[in-house]
Amino acid sequence: MNQSFEELELVDGNLRVVFEHIGEGYGGDYNPDDDEDQPLLRFSCYERNEKGEWRDVDDASYCTRLSIHTPRQVLERALAVIMRELKDAREAGASGKRAMEAMSWLCIEDFSRAA
Repeated sequence: MNQSFEELELVDGNLRVVFEHIGEGYGGDYNPDDDEDQPLLRFSCYERNEKGEWRDVDDASYCTRLSIHTPRQVLERALAVIMRELKDAREAGASGKRAMEAMSWLCIEDFSRAA
């Protein structure tokens, strides 16, 4: 099975959220020989600085329970949820760490209901 994944991103103003596959699975590194393992996506959050450059948002990069095989429309919805949580935290003056930790639990079942 193909294990490649092209990054997917959502930009909203000065915030950016990216899904990427960096080789993670349920037990750490993805193990293609384990039928129970899946290649999982990580999201990372960025904020544009005053020079217009993207910088990492502290404590805002986590592996999810979403596989690289998740349908694109589900991933787009997931990016929107992560972005909303990040924006809410930043607008409240919080780091977003707790909200982003919660987003690490996202799985396809969270999006199984019709939008």
